[in-house]
Amino acid sequence: MALLLALLTFAALVPVLLPLLRDRGAARDGTDSDRAVYRDQLRELDRDIERGLVTAAEAGAARLEIQRRLLAARQEETEGPSGKAPVLALVLGILTAGGAVGTYSMLGMPSPPVVAGPGADPVARWAEHVRLNPEDAEGWAQYARAISRMERWADAETAWRKVIALGAPSVEAVASLGEIVVMRENGTVTTEAHGLFDLTLRGEPGNAVARYYLALEKAQNGDPKAALAQWVALLEDLPPDAPGRRDIAMRMEQTARAAGLPVPQDRARQTMIEGMVAQLAARLAKEPNDAEGWARLGRSYMVLGRGEAAADAYERAAALTPGEPALKRAAAEALLAGLKPTDAMPPRAVALLREVEPLLAQDPAVLWYLGLAEARERQFDKARDYWGRLVKVLPADGDDAKMARAALEALPKGK
Repeated sequence: MALLLALLTFAALVPVLLPLLRDRGAARDGTDSDRAVYRDQLRELDRDIERGLVTAAEAGAARLEIQRRLLAARQEETEGPSGKAPVLALVLGILTAGGAVGTYSMLGMPSPPVVAGPGADPVARWAEHVRLNPEDAEGWAQYARAISRMERWADAETAWRKVIALGAPSVEAVASLGEIVVMRENGTVTTEAHGLFDLTLRGEPGNAVARYYLALEKAQNGDPKAALAQWVALLEDLPPDAPGRRDIAMRMEQTARAAGLPVPQDRARQTMIEGMVAQLAARLAKEPNDAEGWARLGRSYMVLGRGEAAADAYERAAALTPGEPALKRAAAEALLAGLKPTDAMPPRAVALLREVEPLLAQDPAVLWYLGLAEARERQFDKARDYWGRLVKVLPADGDDAKMARAALEALPKGK
């Protein structure tokens, strides 16, 4: 029954989730939020140069490192699962569904739909129902859900307001109205929306939707510390394996970096991942021929920030699948992750990249890293060759190509 209630809550939120899943928003810059963070870092670097806070040499080294991470993020996006859900969609959907038992045990199940005939259109059916029964609050709620599925937000707002005016200010009605007000205002949590989420929390103090939005309001009003504290508290109350935790953590990282604050750690998720990784490693010790298992272990170690262990796992997977050069490239990237601008490139990583270069001659990450390796060794002509080839394989008008051209221009003239 608990699972059914959670699914019903998620289904009720589908109308709100669909536009959010299609529109990533400014925070994700239309792609992955990691890339948005790195672009913000580049813009901040430019501002630091203008203010005289860093020298040209320091800025050049830092810029190369940020560009490297951007290309790595681009590669991950190309090869990873398609369509990561944005923070808000996950919070509104999966996370709220996780708390659905409390919501529906308080509200009760929705009234059964009025059947107006075989194949009747739900919007038309409920529109007719509320026309004939204008004082039926649950009918208006069903109508609001139906027209929300059609993305008719103005009509949905009117319907939810009617539900509340009829004396049925349920948690769903109030929170749904608050969400629509935020969408109407292009993502801004207004005074009205704040009041609605405040009312939501009076009915359900742990409501994840209201808590997320109220934290977002703090960030929008220039109080990032309070926003981060509220998001941390929300994470602590969510199940350790809630899929949305990673995206909330990304939003927290963006907010913290923009404000120059330490990035809070998602301790529950970290503990959960460490336990799962330990179990996977133990299984692979008994079943060492599982190539996919080793690749998964490599990805898991990357999440934990254990680059050497990730590289070892990727190389074990590569040894079992000789025709997959991307695994060795992944091992090299694991060794390069988190490298500071002044750090030398690990010889093991460079050796792996040179090994796969004949098979991945047009791979952006391989070209970038090998160019960077040559630049670090002051082999500028060789670096120029790699990055020149990189520019040719990237979309000409894309940000990555622009940054690759900027890296080329930053190279000293001569060998």
